[in-house]
This record gives sequence, C-alpha cells and structure tokens, in this order.
Amino acid sequence: MRKLLIAISLISALFCGVSYGAAPAVSVGIVDVQQILQQSPKVNAASEKLRKEFSPQQNELKSSQDQMQQLIDKLNRNGAVMQAKDKADLQAQIDKIQQDLTQKSQTFQQNVMNAQQKEMQDLLAQITTVVKGVAEKHNITLVIDKSAVVYSVDGLDMTAEVQKAFS
Repeated sequence: MRKLLIAISLISALFCGVSYGAAPAVSVGIVDVQQILQQSPKVNAASEKLRKEFSPQQNELKSSQDQMQQLIDKLNRNGAVMQAKDKADLQAQIDKIQQDLTQKSQTFQQNVMNAQQKEMQDLLAQITTVVKGVAEKHNITLVIDKSAVVYSVDGLDMTAEVQKAFS
C-alpha cells in the first residue's frame, strides 16, 4: 500500500508540472512598412537625389543612342549609293557605338541599382530606429511587418504613429 501511494504521488507530481518562472508578457505591435515608404517624403527626396545624381550619365547614354540612330538612318538612306568602303566604315562606326552603348548602359544600370539599394537600406534603418522608439514608448516587446501577418486586431497597428515620427 505504501509503495502504491509513493508511485501515485510521483506520477501526480510529474503531471502537475513545476513552474520554474513565469514567462515574460509579450505585447505585439504591427507596422505596415510598405505604406510608410509609399507615403514618406524622405523616399521622394531620395528618389530625386538619385535622379539628379544619375541624370548626366543618362543624358550621355541618350546622346550616344541618338548619334547611333542618326548613323543608322544615314546608312539606310544612302547605303544603296555608297561605295563599299564607305558603307563598311559607317557600319563599323555604328557597331562600335553600339558596343560602347551596351557596356555603358549595363554599367549605368548596375550603378543605379546599387545606389537605390543603399538608399533603401538607409531608409529601412531609419524606420527600424523609429519603430524601436515607438515600441519602447508603448512597452511593446515584438513588432511585426504587416505583410507577414494574416490576422490582427486593429489596436495593435502602430503604422500611423511610426509614419508621423518618421516624417
């Protein structure tokens, strides 16, 4: 009988479980980062800055493209009456401009992409800092981007406050 009582006591102790400490309370906030980016004047300013920075290179590419188009038009207009050597020289000139244009265009696109990514990383870092500040102000322990949330209660959305602080 005594062994049975000990066994029952041990089993009940295992099933009751022992709490070693209470889990910290988690409060969750939600932020729509896409909305913040779409409505932010900082994003427009960054876009304008990039446009100004890369405008001279874009104009240079356009100029080369126009020059090449003029030579192509000349070849199409006068090709039938041109001497073979002149026609070959003109075609070689067109080919060279086209190669240069292709190379410069690829370099330009890569530079623009890199600059856009850097600007976006800077903006996201600023947004993260603002989100952290708003979360700490409201004792929120976890903030999730709205694009990752399937369902939430409206009271958890911090987007408007973060938008105001970010602008």
